[in-house]
Amino acid sequence: MTQIDQAAINKALAIIANFKSDWPGKVVDETGLLHIANEDGKKTPLLWCFNDTHPFERLAEALGPDQPLIGLRSAHLTRRAQLRSTHIDFAIADRYTDLIVKNFAGMPLFVGGNCQGANIAARIKENLYLEGFDIPAAFQMESCDLQPFAGRQT
Repeated sequence: MTQIDQAAINKALAIIANFKSDWPGKVVDETGLLHIANEDGKKTPLLWCFNDTHPFERLAEALGPDQPLIGLRSAHLTRRAQLRSTHIDFAIADRYTDLIVKNFAGMPLFVGGNCQGANIAARIKENLYLEGFDIPAAFQMESCDLQPFAGRQT
């Protein structure tokens, strides 16, 4: 990657952290990029990449207190539409993967996302699978970029 690309990635991550500063739930990591709702739940955690705050709040409430929900945010609104690029989304997903491995090692995780978050979730799913995580199911909503996966994908 070029320095310009790294600068764009760092800028996107900083904007995402700023957008997430008022997300509900517990902040999991020092960067503020991972939040968890219903953290005391006993079910397999669902990791989901959202485009905004409100769906995270609503899904956590709808799933109930027994379903942990790890909330990530896509790069939606972090750059002009004409600057959307897959390599920036992949770099963001790779950063999320590092944080997930550090904070949730050894845990099975459902992984999913919608819209722009679906592509980031797909990359995270593959990364975690290669790291040895048990991914019982993966979900991609409102996405055209479905990739083959050795686990179950719905």
